[in-house]
Amino acid sequence: MNARSRSSSALFVLVLACASCRQFGFDDRPIPMDRDVVTMSNGVRYQELFVGSGPAAVRGDELLLDYVVTLPDETRVDSTVDRGTPVRMEVGHALVPGLDDALVSMRPGGCRRICVPAALAYGEEGVEDLVPPNS
Repeated sequence: MNARSRSSSALFVLVLACASCRQFGFDDRPIPMDRDVVTMSNGVRYQELFVGSGPAAVRGDELLLDYVVTLPDETRVDSTVDRGTPVRMEVGHALVPGLDDALVSMRPGGCRRICVPAALAYGEEGVEDLVPPNS
């Protein structure tokens, strides 16, 4: 494990992912930020919900993150929050290619809403009994 280890959050395919989002303050709750949606050249979109602090993630970094995966109609498909166990993921080796692009530049404690186009998610095949084709 030679990559820097960080606690972060991510969101994908209209996925909300928050892992240890924190801000200093009396109520120890994150402060929501009104940020624009960023659209990357490959069609991946993300919106910062909480910026976090510390060094931004780069390819090769190992992140500890929670995620919630939803379909475009907001049907919940998978969630580390529900399981109570965050996952470790190396940026550049995510199960869903579009997720890698959206994880780059996240900061520890940050939270993003990420939307990954079907071609960069599960594509035409989908995931049987979980993610329909082209979702």
